[in-house]
Amino acid sequence: MAVLISITNHYIHRKESSIMKQRGFTIVELLIVIVVIGILAAIVIVAFNGVQQRANFATEKADMAAINKLINLYHADNGSYPVVPSWAGWDQASNFIPGIVPKYASSIPQMPTSNSNSNSYLYRSNNDGSEYKLIRYSETDGLPAVQRTNNELMDPARNNRAWGYWSAGASSY
Repeated sequence: MAVLISITNHYIHRKESSIMKQRGFTIVELLIVIVVIGILAAIVIVAFNGVQQRANFATEKADMAAINKLINLYHADNGSYPVVPSWAGWDQASNFIPGIVPKYASSIPQMPTSNSNSNSYLYRSNNDGSEYKLIRYSETDGLPAVQRTNNELMDPARNNRAWGYWSAGASSY
């Protein structure tokens, strides 16, 4: 009986010993996991960047549509567009389109702060206010690709640098 117990204890000890040896991961397994996590992180970062650019574009497009509606309300009430014979931008004054604030809106939507200083919303009209142009303009770096692709509002006078709204006779401004 003592021999049987001794053999059983030896077998159990050997089994525990082999289990203990199999507990850790090899360096190759750890490296594979690290590489897979790195690849997934890179995919997520690239996907997030595209989402962020599309969200910024949607915000800018909504802002520009709102400003355009304010300009058209002004036109409906006054028979002309706000008169600004040279380009004026939101970076020059928060109410860069005269006559809009405070009658039609408490403030004009502003360019998102995430954009560089060379980006602006710009407005211009002719001297009698019969034509106008409102654009989202990028002076130095051009528009992001997401804003150039399939954008029906691209400005024909500024290749890949602007998009916006304008009256029929102001496309060449």
